Amino acid sequence: VSPGIGGIVTDSVLGEVRKLDGVSAIGMNEIRDMLSFEATKQLSGCSETADSCLADLAGALGVDELVTGKATKINAQTSAFVLRRIDQKRAQVKSAFNQRLASSNGQEFLAAVGPAVSQLYPGFPLRKGAVRGVSKEIALRIDPPPLPKWSTITVAAVAVASGLAGGVLALLAY
Repeated sequence: VSPGIGGIVTDSVLGEVRKLDGVSAIGMNEIRDMLSFEATKQLSGCSETADSCLADLAGALGVDELVTGKATKINAQTSAFVLRRIDQKRAQVKSAFNQRLASSNGQEFLAAVGPAVSQLYPGFPLRKGAVRGVSKEIALRIDPPPLPKWSTITVAAVAVASGLAGGVLALLAY
């Protein structure tokens, strides 16, 4: 999927994991803030999206678990969403979510985040006051509502008026 959609889905998964009681989570953006970009490259020696790179960073930071994932458009009708929860110390997958979804504009991934994290972390209840699933505000980042017709008409009218005013001023200057 596009980097924009991938970033929104990644942030949404992190947000959903942070809703769990008894789970502390940090994302790659926080890790980058803690380490300089150059130090990260030297430490890992790989691309920032590779699973082995994430495992190297997780090991260096002493984390217990790592969540990796992929959001992929297979074709016009089908997408795939895969998340894995990895025990860093035992080097084994503790749980996984792998689902084919009906392709859309990226909303299909956001709709799957809540159930995916629930499947990755069975037995971990939500923190008090938390609600499972991605908020509608985040979903609007992928699929914003169309602009109202009045805004398009207003911009067009201002452009025409500006063009006319510019033409009149150019004629007067001539």
